[in-house]
Amino acid sequence: MKSRFFKKLFIFASKFFFTRSNQLAEKERDIMADQPIKTELQDFDVDQFRDQTTETFEKYKNVIFGALLAVVLIGGGYYFYSDFYMKPRNENANKAIFQAEAMFQKDSFLLALNGTGAALAGQMGGSYEGFLDIIANYSGTDAANRAHYGAGASLLRLGKAEEAIKYLEAYNGKDGYSQAAAYALLGDAYSETNDNEQALSYYEQAAKESPNAMMTPIYMRKAALFNEVVMNNASRALELYKEIEQKYPEAAERLNISKDVVRLEQGK
Repeated sequence: MKSRFFKKLFIFASKFFFTRSNQLAEKERDIMADQPIKTELQDFDVDQFRDQTTETFEKYKNVIFGALLAVVLIGGGYYFYSDFYMKPRNENANKAIFQAEAMFQKDSFLLALNGTGAALAGQMGGSYEGFLDIIANYSGTDAANRAHYGAGASLLRLGKAEEAIKYLEAYNGKDGYSQAAAYALLGDAYSETNDNEQALSYYEQAAKESPNAMMTPIYMRKAALFNEVVMNNASRALELYKEIEQKYPEAAERLNISKDVVRLEQGK
């Protein structure tokens, strides 16, 4: 009897528990249904956000406007400088340097350097500016940069190595090949002033700058000869001669590098 009683009591208690649980759950759902669900977006106060934004803008508006003005001025200034100042300036400089470069090609180094001036204008059929005038009157242009090379080379040919160095070192050979040529001329100029270490350094830089089969072997041979004759470094000279043979066989044949190799190997 007891077992059946307790069994019925357990069944009743279980039914009551689950029934009561379901009732409570339904009541909870009804309560939640009657209340609006609050989300992060609903909690967002638009007016407060607008006020904070306005306050921040008012606080930093000078900085903001200053930054915007700086961007406009820099961009507009660069455009104006490039198109309305440098472009016509470069065009005028290129026209001005034409005659000086023509004189340089004719080995008229003094005329290329100084131009005609008033004294020679009648004899030359008009006046034109020399490399030194181009540098002074058109600074910052491509023509003025080329004029540094022309002035340095002209001064070197005129026996003024120390002056030549100043202009050649200021030259920026953007194409690489002309920079190598400038380095070689600087090697010659420093050699003239008996600064042999610096001369050798520039010869080696010329050989390394923008390697090509036409000029690089010539610069390497310059460096080799300088090592051999001036620096008394026959082993380094031999290394360079052999490197020319290995990397530039056609140029080596043209320059008779094999004779240099044989001479140094026999002199060991």
